Amino acid sequence: CIVNQFSASFWLHDFDMFAVYIAAIVHDLEHPGTNNVYQVNAMTPLALRYNDISVLENHHCSKAFEVFALPQCNITHVFKPEQNRYLRKTIISLVLITDMTQHFNLRGELDSVITRHTIDAEPTKLDEKDTLVVLKAILHTSDISNPAKPWATSKRWSDLVLQEFLEQGDREKVESLPVSMNCDRNTTQQDELSLNFCDFIVAPFFFSMAKLLPKMLSVCKILEANRDEWNNMYTARAATFEDENARKEGFDRWAARRSAFADKILVLETSLKAAWTTPSQRNLDLTESTTTSTEDNH
Repeated sequence: CIVNQFSASFWLHDFDMFAVYIAAIVHDLEHPGTNNVYQVNAMTPLALRYNDISVLENHHCSKAFEVFALPQCNITHVFKPEQNRYLRKTIISLVLITDMTQHFNLRGELDSVITRHTIDAEPTKLDEKDTLVVLKAILHTSDISNPAKPWATSKRWSDLVLQEFLEQGDREKVESLPVSMNCDRNTTQQDELSLNFCDFIVAPFFFSMAKLLPKMLSVCKILEANRDEWNNMYTARAATFEDENARKEGFDRWAARRSAFADKILVLETSLKAAWTTPSQRNLDLTESTTTSTEDNH
């Protein structure tokens, strides 16, 4: 858990941590196995209800609070009214940010928070606005974290996600809808899909988070090891290409990206060690993260 394992509690109050725990539990409640693009294109009842805006995320939130309203599920009855209002507002904000269309906006907000609060030797405590950004970032980091899990787990979940994508693509074809990105079983390759997700979505966000939570360097290294696994799978597949030029171009392109990724990890580790030279500066100990190997990854 990011809150405990990577000392996110250094930045947060207990009530905020409770909010992000609950948001994590409910953030995919009653997920139908299709994405927002399908919902909108198919004009589903959910898309009509939520006016095509973060359709599934709105549904997850709404359903969660329906459950919480049940007497046997009312987990907030012990709180004061103002606490309940704050909790509801926070949970809604957190779940809605898991819409992937919000990814780059959130990364920009996170980088701004990091600039304001970690540029000095002694970080300052967060105000309410910046606390919400950090909470959003914690939940989003967890939501996209599969590529940074131990390889056997990561590969299994990647297989399941791919299956869900391809089944949606099949359904879209049957219903004469546009086939969503990465959902066409005739063109989608799991190794390239995984490498692109790692390089362009997960890694940049994780590298930003590591500046706030240095212990996350350990999972960045697991991410690198998993990326190597996908790179090896691509290399094996590319070796079967009949077109020699396509084979060479593929080898060269992915080798260059692999090298660039390794360089970014090294730069990140060096910068973290330079920025936080003593544990007392962050109440965080880099030693634990930098010595955490990826041996459990295999």
